[in-house]
Amino acid sequence: MIRSLSLCMLALPATFSACMPSVEIPESPDMQPLLSAYATPTANVGSTLMAEWDDPIVETRQAIEESALPEQLLALVEGLQEALHSSRDAEGVIEVNGHAVEEPNGVIRLNHVCSGWDEDAEVRDPNVDGSIDLTATLQGGSIAPVVWGAFHGCRWKRALVNRRIEASYDGEIQAHFGESFYTDTVVRKREITFAVTGALLLGGTSFPIRRSFRIDLDGAGDILDGRLDVLIETEEQEHFVFFFRGGLLAAGIEDATGRFFCSLEERRCDKSSGSFFW
Repeated sequence: MIRSLSLCMLALPATFSACMPSVEIPESPDMQPLLSAYATPTANVGSTLMAEWDDPIVETRQAIEESALPEQLLALVEGLQEALHSSRDAEGVIEVNGHAVEEPNGVIRLNHVCSGWDEDAEVRDPNVDGSIDLTATLQGGSIAPVVWGAFHGCRWKRALVNRRIEASYDGEIQAHFGESFYTDTVVRKREITFAVTGALLLGGTSFPIRRSFRIDLDGAGDILDGRLDVLIETEEQEHFVFFFRGGLLAAGIEDATGRFFCSLEERRCDKSSGSFFW
């Protein structure tokens, strides 16, 4: 459940609580270097790099897709959109303490108690089930592209095809939604870039994670059915993108030479200059 939402600089009755007028709107984390890295890969990937990164790439995909970590943040953003939307009139004007406010600026702070692992529990306890704190900003009435915050031992259950697993995350998270969006924007159709630093627990196995990845669900209900890009940064300060389309059904690389497809099962990639194995 969402335990509290606060909109600093403005107060929305029932949904938001007022903050002191002197509260400054914080600057969001600068995710532009990550966006640039996805747009312009610099590494020339061959057998040596893939032999080094094969296992970490697969482990990252497994941790992200099986845990559905992005879904935890997306659900909260959609809840935030709904709360803001219910506070607007037909013209999009927000009613604040009896006064109409058009195109407001402000900072939104959200605290969420996680769903936990005990499905029979009547009350969720942040000390047991964990919690999430997120920050977003309003700019001219729209939600700015970057939403950021931290998961504090957040626990949830993930339903897969033939089983349910216990998942949790403890660490920082940042998400870039491409551009500002409104309360009626379908964020699941956006390309969303994440940066996470923390520890995922998946079915009793811990996955330390310090990685950027990008998803494009294109309206799909589950990340397993969408696109997943994983940004790889090498020791030589170069980077490339490994992409998955629909899980392992299609996979490949975007590097300094272009885009090409790979088979992780065959340990083979097919570049325009020829195939390589590792």
